[in-house]
Amino acid sequence: HGMKRSPLYLLLGLFLLSMGAMSPVSSSQGLIGYWPLNGDALDYSGNDYHGTLLSGASFVPNPEGSGMVLQTQLGDVDFGHVQVGLPSSLHPGHQVAGFQGSGSLWVRFDDRVGMQHAADWQGVLGNPPGLLYVNRRLGHNSIYTMVQRVEISGSNKNFWPQTPNGSTPDEDVWYHLAWTFHSHYQGNEGHFRWYLNGLPVAEYTNGVQTRNTSNFRIGADYTGRSSNIKIAEVRLYDRILES
Repeated sequence: HGMKRSPLYLLLGLFLLSMGAMSPVSSSQGLIGYWPLNGDALDYSGNDYHGTLLSGASFVPNPEGSGMVLQTQLGDVDFGHVQVGLPSSLHPGHQVAGFQGSGSLWVRFDDRVGMQHAADWQGVLGNPPGLLYVNRRLGHNSIYTMVQRVEISGSNKNFWPQTPNGSTPDEDVWYHLAWTFHSHYQGNEGHFRWYLNGLPVAEYTNGVQTRNTSNFRIGADYTGRSSNIKIAEVRLYDRILES
């Protein structure tokens, strides 16, 4: 489904998105940043968290619609993506209870080339608040992130909320990705939810925690390495978006 031909509802109806035209149907309360990537790396939320287009990245015509989109490029650290960075106050720190956040974007995978240091992965976002990354795992054709989890014993509490295997199998197709995140120390009060093309596809509870992240990037993983993908309409919120 192309972005122009098939507009999808973000998070079960809060935002109707189409490439070249964004029609808000709800308040922008809690919006941290909005990067359309329609020819520039500016933040249009009014918060002025503007990005920097690094060498190797470019803006290209949307293959299925009007306007421009970000084209990232496979490369090493600090190459081929947009470097944003956010104030430390927007990053909750390590294993913080009560953090709430949401995010969304459109992504189109050009090919099956992964990152130089991790061939089975494609970097989409690096260090969005509370998360380590948003990446596609090529071997599983699914979207992953990394958080922490209280119930896991020992020093390594890493946990990987993911969409179902086979959920993002295709290149040259626009996918709409979104998530909501409410961290908690124990029990099922908190959650991490994945949404794909406007529908909920995975939910995790039981003490899901934040990662200590910083240095937000668009089109790369948490180490700053990018892949060959197209991205548009990136949004981050400091609250849970619900239908």
